[in-house]
Amino acid sequence: MVQRIRVVSLVSLVWFCQVARADESSKAAKIEQLMQLTHTESMITQMTSQIRTMMVSQVEAIGGTPESKATALELTNKLADQIGARMDWQKLKPDYIKLYADVFVEEEIDGMVAFYKTPAGHAMIEKMPTLLAKSTQIAQRQMAGILPEIQKSIDELKQKYQNAPKQ
Repeated sequence: MVQRIRVVSLVSLVWFCQVARADESSKAAKIEQLMQLTHTESMITQMTSQIRTMMVSQVEAIGGTPESKATALELTNKLADQIGARMDWQKLKPDYIKLYADVFVEEEIDGMVAFYKTPAGHAMIEKMPTLLAKSTQIAQRQMAGILPEIQKSIDELKQKYQNAPKQ
């Protein structure tokens, strides 16, 4: 009798593990479908390209001698290549799948997949870059307005600690 219970328990455990593994595979497949619908790979590639562009434009804005600028651009391009290698989609994809799996339950993923297949979902994907760019501009304008206040606070803090008695 005890032997029979052990066998039934073992079979049940193996079956449960297989079902759980099948559920994880199903969820991962749905996450991959969601990522295809939302063009996640191209967004990552575009983001990496924008990082490179920003880095190069910052070096060009600094100025300096042609030699120092060339050296800085060489270093910038090397760093951008390293960032690009780290941000390669095939390397990031497993982490993104795990992230989505940890954050969303399967029913939520199903809902998102269904949404992104609709005209409204297509519009969201199409217009999201514009929305993000314009929201970034709003944030930059707000930050530009506060930068003088931040600098003033930093200067006051420096002054306070420079004038403080040394112990």
